[in-house]
Amino acid sequence: MALIRWSPFRDVVTMQGEMDRLVDDLLRSRSEGNGECALCPAADVAELEREYQVHFELPGMDMKDIKVRFTNDLLVVQGEKKQAAAEKGHDWRSVERSYGTFERSFRFPLLVQGDKVKAKYSNGVLTVTVPKAETVTPREIQIEG
Repeated sequence: MALIRWSPFRDVVTMQGEMDRLVDDLLRSRSEGNGECALCPAADVAELEREYQVHFELPGMDMKDIKVRFTNDLLVVQGEKKQAAAEKGHDWRSVERSYGTFERSFRFPLLVQGDKVKAKYSNGVLTVTVPKAETVTPREIQIEG
């Protein structure tokens, strides 16, 4: 019978690896049936002096598969990243890229000019520019009586 040296850290490392796999599987298994998206592209929102800019990472997507809507103060970006048809002779051993439909929405806290929203797609990044509304000048209200 061989003696095996006990290492408490080996158990911790093993448990950490299993937890990482569990979290990865949960994030990867989000499905459309639950109202969540199978693919949730990363987005950065920047507030500049006169506008907001929202940058979406959408590598490998065609511009025709992306839709941008703006209603009131809500920006909605929808799309579908399609998987290329498998070529003959390929027997995939691992697929790590995400495919499917997505919908991301952002609500803006200040008044914006919805009719002047612009979108530009370049090098796999969608940039949506939402101009802020002109500052409202305060006016005195006459009281009737």
